[in-house]
This record gives sequence, structure tokens and C-alpha cells, in this order.
Amino acid sequence: MDKQTILDAAVTLAATRGYENVFKRNISSVLGIGMGTVNYHWGTMDALRTAIIHEGIRTGNKPVVLQAASRRDPILWRKNLSPALREKLDTLGIDVNA
Repeated sequence: MDKQTILDAAVTLAATRGYENVFKRNISSVLGIGMGTVNYHWGTMDALRTAIIHEGIRTGNKPVVLQAASRRDPILWRKNLSPALREKLDTLGIDVNA
């Protein structure tokens, strides 16, 4: 199982179950892998949630981004978002400075 496959599953879970309901346990269950594999590739939930948001922005997965935005998730509003991710947010109509 590779890192991108795990991230794809996490993004899908965020879109279907809600961003706040994504846990390593859910991801490992959906993929039929041990939680150790998720831990190996992602380490902390903060790292995984950051990746979920960044992937949501990158791919234009508006439901995932809007869920994080509605919670005012600090990961989304960190100043370290790349210019490309900021531009993508603009195209989705989401203002990170609000």
C-alpha cells in the first residue's frame, strides 16, 4: 500500500463522512490494512489532515475544503500555503484571509 492510495482513501472519507470523522482507524478499515501502515506513511493525524486539505484544494474537491473552512481549521489558514494552493482556493471561491 502506498502513501497516495492512503491519502486518496482519506480524502474520499472526508468527502463522504465529513472531514472531522476521518481517523486512521477508518482509513485502515476501508483499505483492509493495519493501522501501522497508515502510521508508517503519515505519522500524525495533523500531517494526514494537512495532506487531506492540500489534496482537496489541489484536486478541487470543494466539499472537503468547505468542511475544513466551515470549522475554520487552522491547518487551512496557515500562512505556509503555497501560491498554487492559494490560487486554487481562489478558483473555488474560498478566501483564506477572511
